[in-house]
Amino acid sequence: MEIINKLFFFFLISTIIFSEHLLANNINLTAAEKSFLKQNPVIRVANEMDWPPFDYVKDKKTVGYSIDHINLLAKKIGVKIQFINGYKWAQLVDMFKNKQIDIMPVFYKNKERENFTLFTTPYTQSILSLYSTEGNKKLLSINDLNKNLKIGMQSGEGSIPYIRQKFPNIDIVEINGTKETLKALASNQVDGIIENPFIFHYFVKRYQLFNLQLVDFIEPFNRDLIPSMHIGVRRDMPLLHQILQKAMNSLTPQEKTELEKNWLTPLSIIKKKSQRIAFNSQEQIYLSNKKKITTCVQSDLMPFEKIKDSQYIGMTADYLKVIEEKIAKKMDLVITKNWTESLTAAKARKCDIFSSSIGTKESKTFMKFTQPYLSIPVVIATTSDKLFVTDLDEIKLEKIGIVKGAAYAESIKKQHPTINIIEVDSLSQGLKLVVQGKLFGLIGDLSTLSYQIQKKYFGSLKITGRIGENWALRIGVRNDDYLLLTIINKAVASIDEKTKQSIFNQWMSIRYEQGFNYTLLWKILAIIILIVIVIIYRYKVIHSHNKQLQVLNHELELLATTDPLTKLFNRRYLDSKIHEGLNLAKRYKTPFSIIIIDIDDFKAVNDTHGHDVGDLVLEKFSNILSSNSRVNDIVGRWGGEEFLIILPQVNLEEAKYISQKICSIINDTHFEIVSSMTASMGLTIYKKGDSFNNIIKRADQALYKAKQDGKNRVVSL
Repeated sequence: MEIINKLFFFFLISTIIFSEHLLANNINLTAAEKSFLKQNPVIRVANEMDWPPFDYVKDKKTVGYSIDHINLLAKKIGVKIQFINGYKWAQLVDMFKNKQIDIMPVFYKNKERENFTLFTTPYTQSILSLYSTEGNKKLLSINDLNKNLKIGMQSGEGSIPYIRQKFPNIDIVEINGTKETLKALASNQVDGIIENPFIFHYFVKRYQLFNLQLVDFIEPFNRDLIPSMHIGVRRDMPLLHQILQKAMNSLTPQEKTELEKNWLTPLSIIKKKSQRIAFNSQEQIYLSNKKKITTCVQSDLMPFEKIKDSQYIGMTADYLKVIEEKIAKKMDLVITKNWTESLTAAKARKCDIFSSSIGTKESKTFMKFTQPYLSIPVVIATTSDKLFVTDLDEIKLEKIGIVKGAAYAESIKKQHPTINIIEVDSLSQGLKLVVQGKLFGLIGDLSTLSYQIQKKYFGSLKITGRIGENWALRIGVRNDDYLLLTIINKAVASIDEKTKQSIFNQWMSIRYEQGFNYTLLWKILAIIILIVIVIIYRYKVIHSHNKQLQVLNHELELLATTDPLTKLFNRRYLDSKIHEGLNLAKRYKTPFSIIIIDIDDFKAVNDTHGHDVGDLVLEKFSNILSSNSRVNDIVGRWGGEEFLIILPQVNLEEAKYISQKICSIINDTHFEIVSSMTASMGLTIYKKGDSFNNIIKRADQALYKAKQDGKNRVVSL
């Protein structure tokens, strides 16, 4: 029966993937968009000669990640591509400005380029990286960019203004071409270079430049400044921009993964191969003199750690193995039976480090702690018949188990002083008492409880609710050994996300160890094949009807949710999304902002030039808001010349940055006939207890103040 369940699940997933593949190319285009494609069957696309792995020419063929991406989109929308190459990057940009090129297939977004470019949402993100040569003592970390150093960057690179702003002391040397930039670094003409890590990694492998090394990734001070790769479209071709965006939205996860697999080395691998832990001289001497590092571990706390057949296994064990490699020092195990015994051993200095802790009040008296290497939710497990638990105070009359000495017990008792907590000696004992009905539930971390339920109590116990904050798992280090703390902390900080995910997946997957009935398998496969054939046949029969129905449904949905003039969302849709955003903000305590925007002196446009010109202004204004909002933002017409933008998961500072950017773009935009327009904006963020009317009234008040203060500005309340 278990095999049948697995195969049915496999069949269900296969059917979903199959259906997704069949529908992937069904892009709903408007009549205007279809007309545009008919009139423009060939699109001119820029092609660089030497910018691998994204956009370059090899053996007289146009190749690269961005090239494959634009070719895939062209296939979906049914146009041909004419690649324009043989020019330097700056020349291609000038040709794009002069409308000799329609599309830049890979274009970084900055304020200057927004004047002549419509950007799609990003199709991949990178991060700027700082590189130097082996043994270069001038440039050992990002902090050294505060010095007067020569840093090479490609001429015309879109991120140069951002780098000048973030590191004003450095002397940026602009160099033509990636190859020339690397040569300048290798020959010490510059102290370092800033480059896209994918490109750098490609050239280092190609030219065997092993004397060059990654110093670090440059984290932006604003997430909107992360180097994101967009498709750039001529600003006078908004229909082409809309079509390409729809084609990008239609890409399946499989198509995106295939593109990246063919061209891009994951950042985690690049960082892992390039990264070196920068131990200072004191730390290096300490490691060379330290004979052994004793480590307290528990004998049975799976999936974190366990001694099995004299082998140390589990998630924490794997993390310690990674740390051993990074510091090149073997760790000797001090084995304890449970948490309490581990704390006693650590307190008695029987171990230098404690493999897993969250830092209780008691342990802080004799240990210091690294940054977290795991973050695990604290949950409650009950029998399968119990309802979902949202708050421990709901069940304060019930007996709730918790393992004696558990690190999270202290926090739970403090947050919920009235609940009836029963301490148990071990997780196994606590779960048995829950099954026997002697405890209502057992509090523990998600990983440990899930592991035990899967192994021993599948069907009888379940995770019923999340309790409090996550359990941040750290390594404890004896508080009289500061150098060891800094060494272990650096090692923990250097563990990349891919390694963390790999460790987690290895120990949280369910393993089945049983015989297999191949006769039954073939019978089931035969049934599945028959079902798939029937599905394909039925799909072909009803496909044409469904397609017509989809078009009609889409048109009805547009009528119900969009404004007919601006094609933005209408007031009805915005109301529903504000209510939805308020509910999420109240429930999960996440930030949520709205901006009400009013076109300044719009009545004068209608009075002077007529309503037809007024409509053109509204349409262009709508395009500006759509083109300069993030993919998750919701942009709509609030009424008349008023618009509203909903910013989910955005705090006040980020919302100010976004609104001021849009305000500046409107001010700098040329409007036909009326020449220039400005807008006033009222911005507010969700505050505890806000209702729909509260947040709207506050945004209106902010807008009114912006008008009073002289217009063409953003006011937040």
